Amino acid sequence: MAQIYGRKLNQTAHEMNRAIDTFAHTLGTTGVQLSILDFVATTTSAPIQRDVEREFNIQRPTATVLLQRMVRDGLIVRTPSADDARQKLIELTPRGRELAAHAAKFIGKQQAAVTNHFSTAELATFENVLEYFKGLQ
Repeated sequence: MAQIYGRKLNQTAHEMNRAIDTFAHTLGTTGVQLSILDFVATTTSAPIQRDVEREFNIQRPTATVLLQRMVRDGLIVRTPSADDARQKLIELTPRGRELAAHAAKFIGKQQAAVTNHFSTAELATFENVLEYFKGLQ
């Protein structure tokens, strides 16, 4: 039987999400929150909610609830942007920075495992396959 590549890609994504969720639970948070903390920590300019929506491909209401929970949990603070008061800048709290450091280590270990296992050419092909799937409608 032929592989159904979309299904295989989806299963792999679920396994990766399960791994970060398992790790995140040891820190008292969720995998999605940990991923957002890593994103905020590694973004060169202070991100706003719209940046989170784009990066994680989520709708505004979903992002709003997620970010509100992160504020409630003491992981981030949201302050009005100087450019547009309707937009809120997202900044890490000390607890958020601590968890972001843990996230960076976890993600770095995963990335190193992949880059050590596959050749540069294989990784380039993989990137092309992922870009192809992103473009499918």
